Amino acid sequence: MFASKFVLVGDHYQLPPLVKSVEARESGMSVSLFRRLSEAHPQAISALRSQYRMCAGIMKLSNALIYGDRLRCGSPGVENAKLKLLNGKPTSSWLKEVKKNVYYPGLPLPVLCVLGHPCGLCLSASHKVEIHDSDILPAFETKDHKTVSNPIEACIVAEITEALANYGVAKEEIGIITPYNSQANLIQHVLSMASVEVHTIDKYQVIYVCFSIFKVGRSF
Repeated sequence: MFASKFVLVGDHYQLPPLVKSVEARESGMSVSLFRRLSEAHPQAISALRSQYRMCAGIMKLSNALIYGDRLRCGSPGVENAKLKLLNGKPTSSWLKEVKKNVYYPGLPLPVLCVLGHPCGLCLSASHKVEIHDSDILPAFETKDHKTVSNPIEACIVAEITEALANYGVAKEEIGIITPYNSQANLIQHVLSMASVEVHTIDKYQVIYVCFSIFKVGRSF
């Protein structure tokens, strides 16, 4: 390079390199150049600590696990953002059966398993982060050649989305995120709501929604 100075803009904590080759991974290719430079020259980092994408409740988890509690909401409006909910219809009866109140003391904020609510889904403007635990269900994966999907969890996501719509959340403001393309395709098929965005993590980097449903894990 002929320049005396160059600037990299990004966040190496997000979306690390996707390395399929075992040999390449063992050779260190799973560590990005951005991360290598950041760790080698910490004095050259100018961290941007204000974020405008998450309310305070949602920010707490990543702030505690990744950013060392250095992140701050960029404005009071972002910090205190809430959903506007209407009185909705109860969720389906089979969804009510999946209920279990859970508190994880290791997390920086109370995490409520939303299926413990009498109506099956706890929808409250005061609850910013909520978790469904599908381990108590026979929600096993199905494999078709090299693709993997989970039909039961796709149905649960569809039920939650319909409940949100019943409570007045605009479909255009609901986003569903899953790590796998095959699961995203299955959820779109089960959901039958064209206006609800369903994407993988990579594609959701530039999309803004008011309510996100993140299907995280795999079942074995």
